[in-house]
Amino acid sequence: MHWQNIFKACLVALATFLPWQGLISVLLPEVFRFWKEGILLVLILTLVMAQGSDLNSFFARFKTSKVYVLSFLFLCWGLFLICINPDKSTTLTAFRYLGLGYLVFLVVGLLLENISKKDTKKYLKTFVTYFVGSASLSVLFGFWAQFGGGYDILGNLYSMTISSWVPGQGIPIYHQTSEGLVRMQGGASGPVAFGHLLVLALWANLFVIKPKIWLYYRLSFLVTVLLLAGIYYSASRGALLGGSFLLSIFFVQYIVKTFSYLASGKQGLMKKISRVLRRGFFMRRIWIILLALLGLNQMTDIDILEKLPKINQITEMRISDSDHLTRPLEALEIWKTAPVLGNLGELGPAARAKNLNENNNDQAPIAENVWIDYLAQLGLFGFLLALGVWGLVFWETRFRTKVLLVIFLGLTQLATLFDMTPVSLAFFTLLALSFRGDKIKFSIKH
Repeated sequence: MHWQNIFKACLVALATFLPWQGLISVLLPEVFRFWKEGILLVLILTLVMAQGSDLNSFFARFKTSKVYVLSFLFLCWGLFLICINPDKSTTLTAFRYLGLGYLVFLVVGLLLENISKKDTKKYLKTFVTYFVGSASLSVLFGFWAQFGGGYDILGNLYSMTISSWVPGQGIPIYHQTSEGLVRMQGGASGPVAFGHLLVLALWANLFVIKPKIWLYYRLSFLVTVLLLAGIYYSASRGALLGGSFLLSIFFVQYIVKTFSYLASGKQGLMKKISRVLRRGFFMRRIWIILLALLGLNQMTDIDILEKLPKINQITEMRISDSDHLTRPLEALEIWKTAPVLGNLGELGPAARAKNLNENNNDQAPIAENVWIDYLAQLGLFGFLLALGVWGLVFWETRFRTKVLLVIFLGLTQLATLFDMTPVSLAFFTLLALSFRGDKIKFSIKH
């Protein structure tokens, strides 16, 4: 099999199964929790196949962008911290969450450098098509579970299943707030991962997929509504804000483009207006804009939780708003104890898993902020390398990828969301595909 076919199959597998990581952990044997790492290993071997024995050509790929160099240095720094730490198991688990996304970004990016510019758009099209479709089905599954009696059927499967987010911790059948409100999680392992995966799918559906076929206009609109509904019922405040900002940016971009077209001097004004009104493309946009205008205020309403379904038994408490402020400050105090080398493995899911194993208690510090998490665990050098990767990608990419980075830059201030591996892998895979694709002027046509 040609290496490009293997690469495409890996992208399809990631796009299809990442929104279903929670259900995979629940229904399949424990070994399948690591299917993501297996695909990454295949991608690395595929990169070796693609490059062959020409090492000079391989290292020349790094010269195409400094982003690859910084990503490589970020990974090397993490491995160095693992090597100097006596607790190899905990630090390796911690860096798995912190660095796996950057490894995917590097491997996928280098593979794309071996592919012609003409073929690059096909891989982005493949990934977003499967990912948006799979995320939409995950929302439908969530509605069945929450409103169609699905939780009653799945109850015996969830209780003792080990979470793929925090090794050793059981996955609850559903998540609730302190008010006893159920939060939708679809096929994901929790509502936060579910909501943020849907934000990624919403970005792809609004800014990457540009349909031409009449039927897909309507389908795309329905997909947008479905994704927004899933974000709403996830009750993830970060995902709600992310979805609202995406709609706002989409609305502003559409208005600017429409007025720029109408103001151009190539055709008469009436002809332009007639052409805009005749295009089915316009109908998809205008309905999404109307949805944004009608729902934007409701989606950002802090009292959204009061409108969700209630049940009697509370299985998991939602963190309070104050924790989003106090926990980053606590993580900064931990960073001050080792500002250069950091405290790898002393925060987040790795620390929780260690404490659960040693003391039967899953409590551990958590930064509730990705960037402070980098600082506390990887030290100042690791923090600057991660910041450099994001900064260079932002500098070298088109508007749509800048939107993705800005949205997730905001979301990373509200939660350590890359602790949830499916979110990390989906984000960095999309980032690698978009980073390479943004150097080529194209749009995806259905």
